[in-house]
Amino acid sequence: MHWTRRLKRGYNQAELLARYLANILNIPYLKTATRAHYTPQQAKLNKKQRSKNLHHAFVAYKPKRWKNQSILLVDDVFTTGNTLTECSKCLISAGAAEINVLTIAKDE
Repeated sequence: MHWTRRLKRGYNQAELLARYLANILNIPYLKTATRAHYTPQQAKLNKKQRSKNLHHAFVAYKPKRWKNQSILLVDDVFTTGNTLTECSKCLISAGAAEINVLTIAKDE
């Protein structure tokens, strides 16, 4: 989530889920990626627009941290998979060995 959207909403639902799961699984919660630039909300776009909207939208946060690491990405809703795909790409570029994903809901 871009910082301006978080400021407006007051929270990041995917981050809350990730922190909760990290606590339950007794694994560290670490910020993995950040938005490189502001993008329109995915929910308001069609499938083609969603893919284009997120192309190169993320950068790895503290990229050296991810070298040879196994990462669990958490997102709240899976629709097209574009958010998780683009986040995964930036983490793999940073040297991550493995990306696993977990979502709470699927939207069709």
